[in-house]
Amino acid sequence: MKLWESAASKSAGADAAAMVEAYTVGEDWRLDHRLLVWDCLGSLAHAAMLQKIGVLSDAERQALSAGLREVIDSA
Repeated sequence: MKLWESAASKSAGADAAAMVEAYTVGEDWRLDHRLLVWDCLGSLAHAAMLQKIGVLSDAERQALSAGLREVIDSA
């Protein structure tokens, strides 16, 4: 079952499912890959801000940063 296969979409018919599939499946992964590093850098900045205002502890920010840097290094 796909996320968009709800009772509402079934009543709309197969056209809705075909439109969603055409929009979400295809070459999106290529764009996602190009944006990956930039997305991670934004997340690093966001984690730093959350730590600065007390939402994250320094240990939590460090753990998040380490994971994000691993993703960046593997990209």
